[in-house]
Amino acid sequence: MTSTTGTTDRRLAGVAGQLVPVVVVGLAATAWLVLLWPSAGSAGGHHHGAGDAGLGAVTGWSLMVVAMMLPPAIPLLQTVRRLVTRRRRPAALVAVGATAFVAVWLLAGLGFLLGDLLLGLAVQQAPTLRAHPEVPAGLAAVGAGLYQFTPAKRACLTACRSPRGIALAAWRGARPAAAEVAVIGWRFGLVCVGCCWALMLLTFTVGVGALPVMVVVSAVMLAERLLPRTRAFVTAVALGCVALGVLILVGAVPPGLVR
Repeated sequence: MTSTTGTTDRRLAGVAGQLVPVVVVGLAATAWLVLLWPSAGSAGGHHHGAGDAGLGAVTGWSLMVVAMMLPPAIPLLQTVRRLVTRRRRPAALVAVGATAFVAVWLLAGLGFLLGDLLLGLAVQQAPTLRAHPEVPAGLAAVGAGLYQFTPAKRACLTACRSPRGIALAAWRGARPAAAEVAVIGWRFGLVCVGCCWALMLLTFTVGVGALPVMVVVSAVMLAERLLPRTRAFVTAVALGCVALGVLILVGAVPPGLVR
């Protein structure tokens, strides 16, 4: 009887383990569909008007987070699922971890949106920037490339590739499971922001090319976490960003692709 029960538990655990990526990929795919839907293009874009512009920007950023950042968090959520398998309502606990992770990115998004607003005001007030709107985009691309070489990027990427360490450091059993899972998701979100904020900044520096850039940036961030060896890849991404920034600054990129 004990053997049968153990076999059943393992099967249920296996099914639960398969559901996590299925649910996450389903949510991400839905977010991508909404972003790609023609009528939703303004939600992810950067040409804001008055009234509903703030709500549209927040909605667009929320969709971007789910579409781009939730899939790379699958290894963390799988780790959380294994930790809470024998707790009550394990699926709800995994959802708590995912929510805490997304919350960090939503807060980061508010910072991005505020910076975007301040940049827009600066461009309006500065004749030089009005005459050369490609400068902020070019500098952002160069900055994203240079950040790839920093110790902060390396440390955050290492932590992102090893979510088990973050999970075990926060999982102590001294607090309710939901609180500890929320801490795990929150800490992983902070590390993820530290790893990806510069690349995500690129999605704020383009105009009609926003969605193609989102697809490329999303693929790059996923590859950084999943490829067996990433040093050469990270270096290639860095050089690519710097080259893109230089091309933008010298006016070699079509004006319609740069904000």
